[in-house]
Amino acid sequence: MHEPINTIMFQKCHVKHFLFLTALLGGCASGPQLIKLTPVANGVKPPETCKITTVLPTSPAETAGLKPGDVVISANDVKPHSVQESLELIRNSGPNINLKIARDNAEPFKMVVKLNDKPPRLGITCDLGGAQILGTTPDGHPYIETSDGLVDLSATASIYNGITFVRVGVRNLSDHPINTNPGEFSAADGNRVMMAPMLPSQVQYALHGDVGANMVAIQNQIAWANAAGNAARANATYTTNASAYSYGNYAHGTATTSPDPGSQFASSFYNGYAMGAAIRAQRELNNAQADAVLLNRETLLSITVNPTFLGGGLIYFPQPNTFPLMVMADIEGHKFTFTFNSPQ
Repeated sequence: MHEPINTIMFQKCHVKHFLFLTALLGGCASGPQLIKLTPVANGVKPPETCKITTVLPTSPAETAGLKPGDVVISANDVKPHSVQESLELIRNSGPNINLKIARDNAEPFKMVVKLNDKPPRLGITCDLGGAQILGTTPDGHPYIETSDGLVDLSATASIYNGITFVRVGVRNLSDHPINTNPGEFSAADGNRVMMAPMLPSQVQYALHGDVGANMVAIQNQIAWANAAGNAARANATYTTNASAYSYGNYAHGTATTSPDPGSQFASSFYNGYAMGAAIRAQRELNNAQADAVLLNRETLLSITVNPTFLGGGLIYFPQPNTFPLMVMADIEGHKFTFTFNSPQ
């Protein structure tokens, strides 16, 4: 266990669609709202002390000489009563931290370590002993994390527009590369109905319908609207200098060729309608294209996670009919199950 390896991803707000990461969709003025699901721990009590399982390369911990198997007895002269408390002491420390470390059967020793300004401040992971730990990401999203000693897995879950977005983080604590892909994940609703991951193309269609699925057709709509606007402008220019305006003015009892207000209004209205249609179609297309780019960037793909490194991304499931939602993973034989409830 270490500083959060998982930061959920909703960044930018649009009226009718979402973009990923920190300014959450819950702040949008209209449209579907993002629902953050609440993770539920498995009830296994975590160890009272942090036994180090991994020391990250080039981290303050490595520079100070900490090793896997070391046990953090105290931090800044405070004896923690749980792994979470150990990590909180590290996270909330000043620029330096005083650690008391037990190593093998030798006498415990003290050291002063200069920490990073930002997480990971020390650069260690702790043995969780099978416990699932709850926490909150910097943007306020609740996450759940656990480790079996060789793989550390964290997850957050949100529902938006009928889709469950699950962000997973996989840290490799073993001594060899680990491969992972979306096919190693599944989900089940409260009635134990199994759900397979959705493809990004299915998510795109669910978010944008035909707009997302038929971007070429939307481009044609934009071209039509722009052409109609150009035609309206050309017509207005022509009729300003043509005898059609004389007829309109004759009807008003005049004999000049000054522009007829009725004709001008009709032309301007048509021009404005066409331009409005073009703007609306272009906005929908831009939104769909932006989401397509971000889905491609954020989706969990088939990846190789090297020792001590972190990988992960988004996995998508249909919205469950009933809660709790269970998200299951089998990563090269390392099995995990996380439970999420709807917000209370």
